[in-house]
Amino acid sequence: MKEKEIKPIIADWLQNKNYYCIYELLLGGYCDVVACKWNERVGRKVPKLIDVIAVELKLNDVSGVIRQAVSNKYYVNESYAAMPKSRINKMREGTLNKFKQAGVGLLSVGDGVEEVVKPEINLFESFDKYLVKRVWSRKLRDVRRAKINVKT
Repeated sequence: MKEKEIKPIIADWLQNKNYYCIYELLLGGYCDVVACKWNERVGRKVPKLIDVIAVELKLNDVSGVIRQAVSNKYYVNESYAAMPKSRINKMREGTLNKFKQAGVGLLSVGDGVEEVVKPEINLFESFDKYLVKRVWSRKLRDVRRAKINVKT
């Protein structure tokens, strides 16, 4: 299984939970998948961002994925690492504890997605205004691109 095969499975899982997915967004570093939920939009004002999840994808590098997911924790409500099910099945209890100690969730990806380790949940009164602007502008750009592609 490759990262490019994991990404759509993770996106489907998040979209089924009514999240909007954005790929390769700058948080602590470039994050593979960022999922967002907003309040209802009223008028032209950018709606309030109510929930953000970050997911880092890796095939093998446990310490690297934990490091990346920890750096995302400061910007999002929940930060996850996603790895192939075959890799997670080989992990020792001590390795799984590293995710727990870091406050990072772990997602097992096979035919579907299973939450192996639950992440710490960060509650924010409001999100960083630059993050809100970036995710909203990316969503609008994606919507515009989709309309253009439908017309052609």
